[in-house]
Amino acid sequence: MKKLSYALAALCCSSALYAQNFSGLEITPTIGWVVPEGNLDLKSKANYGIRIGQMYEYVGTELGYEFAKAKFKNSSSSFNVHRGFLNLLLPFSLGDSKFDLYGLIGAGYENFGKNLYGNKNGGFGHYGLGLKYKISDYFGLRAEVRDELAFNRANHHLISTLGFVFNFDTNKKSVLPVQEEVKQEVKEEVKQEVKEEVVPSVEEIKQACYDLPTEYVYFAVNKANVEPKYNENLKYLVSKANEQEYNISVYGYADPSGNAKYNEKLSKRRADAVKNILVQAGFDANKIKSIASGETNTKDKKDYAKSRRVEVKVLCD
Repeated sequence: MKKLSYALAALCCSSALYAQNFSGLEITPTIGWVVPEGNLDLKSKANYGIRIGQMYEYVGTELGYEFAKAKFKNSSSSFNVHRGFLNLLLPFSLGDSKFDLYGLIGAGYENFGKNLYGNKNGGFGHYGLGLKYKISDYFGLRAEVRDELAFNRANHHLISTLGFVFNFDTNKKSVLPVQEEVKQEVKEEVKQEVKEEVVPSVEEIKQACYDLPTEYVYFAVNKANVEPKYNENLKYLVSKANEQEYNISVYGYADPSGNAKYNEKLSKRRADAVKNILVQAGFDANKIKSIASGETNTKDKKDYAKSRRVEVKVLCD
């Protein structure tokens, strides 16, 4: 138990370094196994439960309920055990992976169908460690182990659980209007540009070189992969840039959360990811500058989604 508590303490100290993969409302059905302390005369048993929680960028809270069918070692009769609790979660994203390690601490109340051999209804505290794996933006897996300590007689239960995480992050939707707004601005600028090109001849166009509108590519938290929806606009920029002697500068950014050195590397990976798509679309790699701009100076967390971006600037030679 001491090793578990030490690991939890270390996790609490490091949880502020990186944002987690999971955020928003979560509902997690669970199944687990309970190992009671030996002096309680209880057999180990399976339990079933559900968690409902709200995950923020660096912390989370959740309500939990668990049910088990228990038996005493010297009796064949069974009885119900009900357990409710409130947890504080401290998550830690493992680099740029889909795994989140987390520590938990909480308190609750348990009710025994039979109060015998030191098993009494009452409050308890618990602490533990867990691991989440993100399969998609809305679904994941969760494994956890925790030590429960009854307040009335200081009895222990070691509880292990597995669960399916259903995530309902409403913040994902808030990014879309920003992207749609930028896309609309690009379309309007492109329409205006096409109208300007209709009047002069081809030779006049070649002589009248002008910078193209800046393209914006946005990223999820701690991610550097470019979503397919940006490919069309990037290919369009490449087709325009290849018509004349253009150079392209790609500037990568990260939001201010987490470690500055990590964000510097993350911004570089984002810029390189966009550069690779431009090269695949047919633009000369030697004419592309990939620049790591690091984290932005954004203060309001509501604007962090705009900070996780790459700016693609097509400039006259």
